[in-house]
Amino acid sequence: MDDEIWTYAVVLWVALAGLLGEWQRRNGGSFIAGALTSMIFSPLIAVIIIATMRPNKAVIEKRQITGGGMKKCPACAELIKAEATKCRFCGEKVA
Repeated sequence: MDDEIWTYAVVLWVALAGLLGEWQRRNGGSFIAGALTSMIFSPLIAVIIIATMRPNKAVIEKRQITGGGMKKCPACAELIKAEATKCRFCGEKVA
């Protein structure tokens, strides 16, 4: 019975580490850094650390552009959908 509890605890710990690693990756960080922080310290401490970090907007923006879903407006440099023909921010026509 005690072995089952420890098994569930370890599985839960690793699953939470994976979730927190993904959260970190979506904020422009490293999946591995988020997961290791969670595994080494604890998921609760990792939540506090990741929640207080600012998202890395440059990395997030680069992922959106390379993913093909977004592009930069040549006039104002704001992100717009790749299919857009007119910038929603400045009104400039986009090729």
